[in-house]
Amino acid sequence: MAKIIKPPNSGTVTVTFDTPNDDETTCLFGPVRKKLRIEMRQIQHLLERSDEELEKLLNRTISAALLRPPPVLEKSIVEEYSNYYIYGRYRKLSRELANSNWVIGGCKKTESSVEEEIIKCFRVHFDFEKSQFHCAGREDVDVRMLGSGRPFVVEILKPNKDIQSWGPDEWKIVQETLPIGQSPVEISELQLKDEHIMKELHISAESHQKIYSALVRTEIPNPNLESIHLKKNMAVAQKTPMRVLHRRPNLIRQKEAILMEAIPLKPHFFELKVHTSAGMYVKEFVHGDLGRTKPSITSLLECECDILQLDVLDVIDP
Repeated sequence: MAKIIKPPNSGTVTVTFDTPNDDETTCLFGPVRKKLRIEMRQIQHLLERSDEELEKLLNRTISAALLRPPPVLEKSIVEEYSNYYIYGRYRKLSRELANSNWVIGGCKKTESSVEEEIIKCFRVHFDFEKSQFHCAGREDVDVRMLGSGRPFVVEILKPNKDIQSWGPDEWKIVQETLPIGQSPVEISELQLKDEHIMKELHISAESHQKIYSALVRTEIPNPNLESIHLKKNMAVAQKTPMRVLHRRPNLIRQKEAILMEAIPLKPHFFELKVHTSAGMYVKEFVHGDLGRTKPSITSLLECECDILQLDVLDVIDP
């Protein structure tokens, strides 16, 4: 049976039709309750009309008007590409090189970066549509990364060569593009991995122990270095450093100085070698960060200390 409903303040008639015959309203989507909207300028004279009059107006039966044709099915082919994950380790030999492209206010802060040097090296041997650089932690611009290097992964899409078939010989040629002793960045252990390497990289970043060498200047000459030399397993509480507080939550992190060596150089200078747990802020461990790191070298020697130069000697795999 058909019912005509006049929406308030509208020039539209809504015809609602319920049929006992499911076949007449069955289409690809199954039996449904249908509505047909008829745009009219004048609708008053329609309100009393019969179904037959409406069908004449529609120039078809109401049942036929309610039937929907099946949708047109279209077939398309979507190309999907898997990412490639290139694992390696890098050494950073410059104190003027950021870890990744460093831009502030549209201004590039360093001439290059570890990421840019490695990507540029790869493009010498093969091209690709896009890339993303990941590494297990990072060092400050003015800190060198020595020893066996820091683990990294370059994620690339659509290389123009079949790098999946490459072996150690091909990857060694890529590594030699950044020659040892002649480039600010050196890379080693290049190999192709699957996507699981990303989880491994994240875990290693959270658990890597590190060995640092710091050149320290003391306010007073010849402080008592014996108080810190060969000190082991010292618990250290570090509030988020002032220099990164604008981008990291203000938390207290429990770290450990696993072993320290203090080697005197001149009256106001000594070398501090320290083996730390993952994530320790070594600069703040030396100068104390206005008391936000406890204890610190400053508090242990009972004199102001400042760090002039810092190197990561090694990253120890968990």
